[in-house]
Amino acid sequence: MKTMTQSRISWFILWITFGLWFTPAAGSQMKARVAWTSFASNMSGTWVAQEEGPVQEERPGSRTGAYSIDILRAIQTLLAGELAYTYMDGRHLGAGKLKGADAVIIAGVANRLVFSFIARPEIKNFNDLKGKKIGITRLGSSTHSVTLWVMNKFGLKPDEYQMLQLVDVRIFFTAIVAGQIDAGALSPPTNFRARKAGLSELIDLSKDGPEYVSVAIGSTRSFIKNNER
Repeated sequence: MKTMTQSRISWFILWITFGLWFTPAAGSQMKARVAWTSFASNMSGTWVAQEEGPVQEERPGSRTGAYSIDILRAIQTLLAGELAYTYMDGRHLGAGKLKGADAVIIAGVANRLVFSFIARPEIKNFNDLKGKKIGITRLGSSTHSVTLWVMNKFGLKPDEYQMLQLVDVRIFFTAIVAGQIDAGALSPPTNFRARKAGLSELIDLSKDGPEYVSVAIGSTRSFIKNNER
């Protein structure tokens, strides 16, 4: 049975009106539908806009607003014309472009991986993760990509550990503490909580990881062309 938190994360959709002023002289306003792909601080711009007033809450069912969805589905929804903008990363954009997708990055948010790879206190290095359970949000997500990259970097093959899909990064912390999983890639502010709790930080990818467009805002060329002013 799913917990209330898991159910809310699986089905929760927050709808807000994202106002974009392209013709200030006329005072006109275009309303757009926007998605963020993780409950993390590096995607807080949408939340700040809501708290500060320019963005107003909207009920589900509207053609305008913003909601939470994983990167892969967000890009698919963007390409289907159901979104105007979404957060994305370089890996998924590149994969889409190779298949002829119309998606394009219009602004970078983070040019490094923002995750810390956190494990239970008794785990001191990546070799200790052989045969262990690693949390990811979903297959195809940023946490999935990070896990594959970092495990490969430290010499672990995919068949030497188990990945469990837990939907949201915030669940990783609780699951690690409870012993349900052994490690996972945590983003701010959840990794701050993990450090305070005495969990083992095996690597801080924001400092020791590769340069990589891990968070960006994207749209489609067709949408941008049709809405130029």
